[in-house]
Amino acid sequence: GNREKGLTVVETPAFQKNASIPAIGQNSAVNKFAFNNEMGHVSPVLGTQAGSGIFMVSEVKEAGIRPFDEVKASLDVRVKREKKIEKAKAMAEQLRQPLSSTDDLSKLTQQNPQFGVTPMTSFTLSVGIPGAGRDQGLLGAIESLPVGQISKAIEGQRGVYFVKLRSKSAFDSTAYSTQRDLLRNQLLTEKRNQFLGNWAENLKKAADIVDNRDQFFR
Repeated sequence: GNREKGLTVVETPAFQKNASIPAIGQNSAVNKFAFNNEMGHVSPVLGTQAGSGIFMVSEVKEAGIRPFDEVKASLDVRVKREKKIEKAKAMAEQLRQPLSSTDDLSKLTQQNPQFGVTPMTSFTLSVGIPGAGRDQGLLGAIESLPVGQISKAIEGQRGVYFVKLRSKSAFDSTAYSTQRDLLRNQLLTEKRNQFLGNWAENLKKAADIVDNRDQFFR
């Protein structure tokens, strides 16, 4: 079976043309295969960021507006989140009023002990923030903060934040050059795998294959 061969079978949710694919990410070769073939069609080996895989079109949904029943649950979650964030932001701005821009964030806990302050170790914006991950709204706000000042209330994906930037390292051109080469090689590998997969698929379509194995193995 597949487990004995070390293979894993995973079915993704439905995705849109040219959009990111759940559990795979942005992959033009896989996306192109999915939208250029009919249900049940199996792909050649295609490369992904995590390795290589064989894909099958398991479902086809016609373009159009999604039925309300399909989006009702996700809309309900989104509305509840927005209401929670709105309430948290109003509370945060009220807490922020008595503080000056250069005060220590620990004053927040003095005003209201239920709010804790978490000192952070050094981190890079490319990796993300411990406990908050790659929250783009939070990362963008931190990048523009002056050192030594408390931010205004920052709305993130998981809540509302106050940040006081203690220090900011200078741009490290050597580290950038190293990362640039690693990313370049990773992208080249992905593009090479996509090219080979497309080449093999086109070769298969253009070839006339005759099965003469019965004559060879007589």
